[in-house]
Amino acid sequence: MDNRTLSSEPSSPEEPRLVRDGRPLAVLIVEDDMLVGTTLSGAIEDFGGRVVGVAEEPSQAFGLAVEHKPDVVLMDVKLKDGHDGLHAADAMRLLHKTPIVFCTGHGNAETIARISAFGGSECLFKPVRPVELRDALLRACRR
Repeated sequence: MDNRTLSSEPSSPEEPRLVRDGRPLAVLIVEDDMLVGTTLSGAIEDFGGRVVGVAEEPSQAFGLAVEHKPDVVLMDVKLKDGHDGLHAADAMRLLHKTPIVFCTGHGNAETIARISAFGGSECLFKPVRPVELRDALLRACRR
């Protein structure tokens, strides 16, 4: 990790915040289900993070990543129109060196193996509890 620091300063004693260097953690969400995207956005903002965008497909995600330079990307594994979140995440990580947290409703052995092979990434299973989301985003940014 570089010299930037993540804060776990709580607004209450048990509630770490999504803050980096005194500013809200910038999160890009790549999710093709807008209801899920809205729910994830709300949870991130409730913990003090800042959602820089919600993309439904990889090309939109790349554009938002270039424009906003997020601290972390929350990436759905299976996107609409056959897009693969793992392929998109691999390209994004190579170009932008951004930590990735995967989020999937597919807990089958193949999906888990693919995420494990990706290396150094968090994985959340839908439905995601807000505290699990917060903790995964904080861990991903500390690596």
